[in-house]
Parts: sequence; structure tokens; C-alpha cells
Amino acid sequence: MFLFLPTFVSNLIRLKSSAWTFISVCVRTLFNLIITKLFAIYFGANGLTLLAHFQNLLGMVTALAGEGLNKGIIKFLAQHDLKIKDQQQFFALGGLLNVGIFVSACLLGFCYRDSFALKFLGDFSFFQWSFFVALPLLANLFNLFLIAVVQSQQHFKLFSFLNSLNIVLSALCIYLSISYNDLFTALLAYGAGQGLALFITLPIAWKFLPRLSWSVSSQTVSKLRQLSDFMAIGLSIVLFSRFGTYLFREYNMATLGMTETGLWEAVMRLSDGHTFVFNATFVAIFYPKVAGLVHEPVQLRKYLWQTFRFILPLIMVGLLLIFMLKKQLIILLFDESFLITVFLVGWVLLGDFFKLISYLLSNVLIAQGRSWLFVFLQGVFTVQFFLLMYWFTAHFGLLGLGITWVVSYVLSVTVLTLILRKTLFG
Repeated sequence: MFLFLPTFVSNLIRLKSSAWTFISVCVRTLFNLIITKLFAIYFGANGLTLLAHFQNLLGMVTALAGEGLNKGIIKFLAQHDLKIKDQQQFFALGGLLNVGIFVSACLLGFCYRDSFALKFLGDFSFFQWSFFVALPLLANLFNLFLIAVVQSQQHFKLFSFLNSLNIVLSALCIYLSISYNDLFTALLAYGAGQGLALFITLPIAWKFLPRLSWSVSSQTVSKLRQLSDFMAIGLSIVLFSRFGTYLFREYNMATLGMTETGLWEAVMRLSDGHTFVFNATFVAIFYPKVAGLVHEPVQLRKYLWQTFRFILPLIMVGLLLIFMLKKQLIILLFDESFLITVFLVGWVLLGDFFKLISYLLSNVLIAQGRSWLFVFLQGVFTVQFFLLMYWFTAHFGLLGLGITWVVSYVLSVTVLTLILRKTLFG
């Protein structure tokens, strides 16, 4: 196991981008926890439920851009031999597609306002609420777009700073809104902070942006198709991950109630913290290495088993430490009223062990170029999770969510291992 440690550390040191990414991730994780703490103290479990739901609602829009379109922008603008005219066209198309995402989101939000908006209104009218949500959302989309352009040019230090701005400003806006003692105002303050980041990002990133020049040609259509492929991946993440989570929470609120759903969200925040750090640091090293060895099956198999022997004991030690300190962490991150969630922590951490393994195996699948199989499996796992949740919560209530968490990821790891059996075992 320890033979792999020097290689891992040297890779981490060489990847300056990973070091800055790690700092950015730590900042984002810290301020996410601060936001969670503020809602837990001032608005309780019900407030946490609506915060998670509101973040999920905005995340369905930003994921289509951030996890789809912007990935394409980064890939194409990062090409050193790309002509200036092509840079300008990709930049212009990226801006137009972000506007298209925003307009589509507004139309869907208006047509299905009973499902998406009414539970967040409070004393605001629908049109007041839409105004205070829509403008920051548009600003946030362009903020994420400009950050992607900066990232494509490998300005990692600047990227890490800009990438942390929106969550820091959201925490600040929420803190300032607390004096109103109104949950719905605090939710709008979260969105406002996300949008305000654009006014800092724009002047800083201005010199890195391609000049906005537009000319339509046959190549423009080709570039649009190239970006559309990334939009399709983003759409699959929205449908199977963000929208799926939104529906799961809707079901939990309807069957378990707002308070118990909020208690589950609190434990999920505990899980999300270490998962976020793991994905943004270790996977940043793991994925490129796997992608580079994908045509060398023997070396790939050797690397994978070296990685598993190194990382799995670390994951177990880390999760065991969290389990031993669970009461102290719950009080630190939330308050004493959330201590009743202690019985769920063990289930969630056990599920997290298999979840992190599934993330590693999923990255192997993507590195092998089997993206559409990955998208299909996302759909299968989403349906699987809902069916398990439906059965276990009907029989065990809130505990059923913890059992679902474990069983779902055990099945996911089993399926991925079977699919990758030749890669793993020869």
C-alpha cells in the first residue's frame, strides 16, 4: 500500500492546478457549512429542507451550463492551436447558449410554477419572487461562463479565487438578511450572492476574454453541434441527478414531512462535505492517470489496484473518525436539536464508503470512452434508488432513507464491478 504513496504525493505536487483546486474546495466547503449552520440555527430542520430544495432548483439550471456547456467551452478554448476567429465563435456561441438556458428555465418555471415556485414564495408575489430569482440566476450563469474561460487558459490561481466568490458572497448576503428573521428572504439572499459574483469576476476576467466578434458560417453550425454534445451530458446530469434528487425530496416531504426531511438533509450535508473534497482533489489526479493508461490494460490494472490498496484504508479511517466524532460534528455544524439524527450517521457513512468506490469506478468507465453507458447507468441507478426508497421508507420511516443509501450504493458498486471485470481482473 505505502509503495503507492510517493507516486501519489509527487503527482499531487506536480499538479499545481490540484493544489489551487484543493484550496478552492476547502473554501467552498467551509462557506457551505456556514450557510447550513445559519439556516439550522435560525430556521431549524424545516429551513434546511427548503434551503436544499431551493439550491436544487437553481442547481438544475446551473448544472446544464456548468457540467455540460462550460465543459465544452473549456475543452475547445484550451486548444493552443485554435485560431482567433474560432475562439471568438466558441465564446459567442457559449454566451448565446447560456442565454438560451436561462430563457428555457424561465419558461419552464412559469409554466410549472405550482410545482417549482409556490413553496418558496412566502409573502412575496410570484412575479416579485421571479424577479429576485431570475436576475441573479442570469448573472450567475454568465459568472460561471466567464470562470470557465479563465480556467480554459489555465490561470489556476485566478480560477480558484473566482470559483469561490459566489458561495462566499451568498454566505455574506444570508448573514445580512438574518435580521429580517424571514426564511424566504434568506433564500433569496442566497441567490443574490450567487449573482453578485459576476460584478467582481467581469472586470478581473476581462483581459482573458476573446473579443466578441460574430460571423455565421458552416463552421459555426459544426461548433454548435460540438457544444451540443456537452449540453447533452449536462442534460443527463440534470435529469438523473439534480431533478431526480428534487423529486426524491418532494416525495420525502409528502410522506415523512418537512421536519424529518430536514433531518435527513442535515446528515446529507455531513456526507456532502467529505465527498466534495474527495471528488475535487483525489479524482483530479486519478482520472487523468486512468485516461492515460486506458490503452495499456496491464498497467491500468496495476495502477487501479495500487490506488485501491492506498485509498480504501484512508477512506475507512476517515469515515470511522467522523463516526466517532458524530455528536460533536452535529453540534458544530448544526445545533443540539439535530442530535436526534445520530442514528442515521452510521448508515450514511457506510453508504458513503461504497459511494466513493462507485465514483472511482465510474471515472474508469468515462475514461474508457463509454460515456453513453455511464448516462444509461445514471438513469438505472436513479430508478433503483427511488424504488428502494419507496419500499424502505414505507416500512422503516426515516431510517429507511439510511438503509436505501447503503443498499443503493452496494448495488451500484456491484454493477460497475461486473461491467469493469475485465479491466479489474483481466
